[in-house]
Amino acid sequence: MAIQVETLLLPWITVKKLSTDMKLVKGNLTVEQLRCTVAEGDLDGSVKLIPRAKDVEIRLDTTMQHLKVGTLLRELAIKQVIDGPADLGLKAVARGHSVAALMAGLTGKIFVVMDTGRVNKTYLGILGSELGTSLLRLINPLKQESDVAQLNCLVAGFDITNGLATANALLLDSTQVNVVGSGTINLRAETLNLSLKPSPRGTTGTEGIGKIALGLSELAKTFKLGGTLARPALAIDQTQAVNTLGKAIGDSLLFGPEGIFSGLAGRGQPNDKKKQPVDKNSCDAAQKRAKRGF
Repeated sequence: MAIQVETLLLPWITVKKLSTDMKLVKGNLTVEQLRCTVAEGDLDGSVKLIPRAKDVEIRLDTTMQHLKVGTLLRELAIKQVIDGPADLGLKAVARGHSVAALMAGLTGKIFVVMDTGRVNKTYLGILGSELGTSLLRLINPLKQESDVAQLNCLVAGFDITNGLATANALLLDSTQVNVVGSGTINLRAETLNLSLKPSPRGTTGTEGIGKIALGLSELAKTFKLGGTLARPALAIDQTQAVNTLGKAIGDSLLFGPEGIFSGLAGRGQPNDKKKQPVDKNSCDAAQKRAKRGF
């Protein structure tokens, strides 16, 4: 059965140019060639629902391109903490009798990629006082007065096995800081265990050190994003030293003596490609890894 809807008004969002082909065979529902526009983004995918004896199996294969995050947040009546065009992808299989059971058994891949964008630091407080303050310190290590932090890219890619999502690419690159992350999200327990390593840019010698909002002792450590999905908490991870960092995107070390400290100690200038990560290369490598398999 083919379905076409020009505009679908849902309680929380507007869907435009919806078209799909639905089939129901022996209780198995297949939604193929699912296409629509949400917040100016183009969604393309398929959904399969297969009833079992005591539960249901769901198979998702969906991508979205050019989603306007600011438009989406505005339609959802959420303050525009972040804005920019984003691509998303989800390939997953789950089986269960409830949402919690489906999330606990989820297996697949997911990615979110934003090429360029901005973070409105004014609205970080809506995430909670402690979390908002910590995020502000992370994305704004230099004491700059602007209310907006410009992003070169934001990349998050996860491989999911039985409800455990493991980061395969986690990168935030802005004009002020480069942040590489690793770790897991436990969808079964709804807990976070992510390490985030900041590397401020454009700081050379003592002149740069005087402008840094994070102290040198803090820069030598990672941030830990823990807590739960409902109540995340971001703080300095006292157990991680700069020399214990693992391999970053593209199998190359973005940090260590030639990354985090090169600018602070004056051993490399921001445009010295041998000493500093290259924005475009880092973003491209992260996006390729996050989208692998799609």
